[in-house]
Amino acid sequence: LLSAALAYTLPPVYVSTSTILVEQQEIPQDFVATTVTAYAAERVEKIRLRAMTTDKLWAIAEKADLSPEIRTVENRQDIVSQIRDNVGIEMVVSEGVDPRTGRTITPTIAFKVSYANESPEKAQAVTAELAQLFLEEDRRSRTENVQQTSSFLNEEAQRLQNKVIDLEAKISAFKVKNAGSLPESQAETSRVLQES
Repeated sequence: LLSAALAYTLPPVYVSTSTILVEQQEIPQDFVATTVTAYAAERVEKIRLRAMTTDKLWAIAEKADLSPEIRTVENRQDIVSQIRDNVGIEMVVSEGVDPRTGRTITPTIAFKVSYANESPEKAQAVTAELAQLFLEEDRRSRTENVQQTSSFLNEEAQRLQNKVIDLEAKISAFKVKNAGSLPESQAETSRVLQES
């Protein structure tokens, strides 16, 4: 009876959810072995920490008009804490087979961002803003990774080019030093001797 009475007296809470696909790295790990690709859950956690800062959540509170009756600069931390408490992040995994090893794996293929509120419109608006923040932070993170990978590849190309130049110089010096005793020189010398 108490539970039924409580259920009827409490206001309803609406939960809006957005699912975001986790894309794999486009450069093969075998090609760029020295750059570390974080697991999807770790990557999502890093993005969450960047996206859910106090300033960004406060901006969402103002834009979605959350708790207008108590939303003041003095209550800023309380409002932001309340938003964080109502945000849910859930990893979506799928069972599959690793093509390289043949072992069964359960990779994270997506994650869900949700927000609970007494107003369905506010729940949806905050979820849309959070999803947009996550996507922006992911884009920024990917841009940084691309710049780091590009820098790494440029350094590797320069290192290999310097190595080739060094090897070519050593080969040229060896050929000059041993001009008459190289196999290609002996064949030419034999031909000249046979013609004379």
